[in-house]
Amino acid sequence: MPKNKDAYSRYKIIDQYLRQVEFSKSSRLSEICSDKLGIPISIRTIQKDIQDLIEDSALQIYAPIKYSNKQKAYYYPENVDDIFPAIELNDEEISALLFYGMVNNQYNSLGIFQEISSAIEKVLNSANIKTNIKETETGTPLILTEKTLPLKGSELLIKILQALKQKRQIIFEYHKFGGEVKERTISPYLLKEDKHMWYVIGFYEKRENIITFAVDRMSKVRILDKPIIRNHFNPDNYFKYSFGITVPEEKPIEIILLFTQYQGHYIKTLPIHDTQKILSDNNEGLKISIMVKPTYEFYSKVLSYGNDVKIIDPQSIAIELKSKIEDALKLYLK
Repeated sequence: MPKNKDAYSRYKIIDQYLRQVEFSKSSRLSEICSDKLGIPISIRTIQKDIQDLIEDSALQIYAPIKYSNKQKAYYYPENVDDIFPAIELNDEEISALLFYGMVNNQYNSLGIFQEISSAIEKVLNSANIKTNIKETETGTPLILTEKTLPLKGSELLIKILQALKQKRQIIFEYHKFGGEVKERTISPYLLKEDKHMWYVIGFYEKRENIITFAVDRMSKVRILDKPIIRNHFNPDNYFKYSFGITVPEEKPIEIILLFTQYQGHYIKTLPIHDTQKILSDNNEGLKISIMVKPTYEFYSKVLSYGNDVKIIDPQSIAIELKSKIEDALKLYLK
């Protein structure tokens, strides 16, 4: 790399100018650099810059700049490859982009994310990343994310995103469990992922309500030339009291849970819900409250903690969970 930013700027100006003209004297290059940078650049500095561009191993540029004794000027041979990257990134930006690219790999089975991976690769190839760094970062698995299996309907994501961007209604066939197929027309508001499944949340005018549709059960999606209805959907508010993808119409209720001390450490680090509040943290365990609309996803989440959690209040929710535990136990008592 150059010793300072001014030197790097001069290198790029020299490279660009030599590509535009047949020959250029060092005096002309000095004038061009001085005008563009707003500071006087000596001929000697230009000559040193050209020498660095040609042979400085630290720069790793090795520009094929030639000198014509006849013209007393510098020139480029024909068809010289690009030397400087089209995109300039700092170290933090390079690390962030490489990290995002590796995380994105978990979704490569979905067509739209393959497009993202391709776009990232183009940026990396156009950016100022040394080959050895790029090979190390992209060739060695430094990050291991959850694996996702190819999902039916993933090819529809791009079309649904187009409708969302254009704020247009969509019509599609929806395959219910059991084989029934019905045509639906909705105003799509949001694409949401939950447990590696994709869903479309939108306004269903026939029922005058917001409904969630699983993408894997959709087919024959078409974008209509009709603007969406009721464009005031707020996803943060809509899912504020939900667990997962299901949002019942009931009002949220406060639920108090008591976790063991051991599990409590994880709950403090990774809250089970955005509304989580710590009520007490002592030898008894970690007691928290959450405001939620109890659904299948809520009970599944609590059951996943096994004997490390107990519902304290309300009793109706505790009784419902107890019933589910008893039903599960019956499967092993037969």
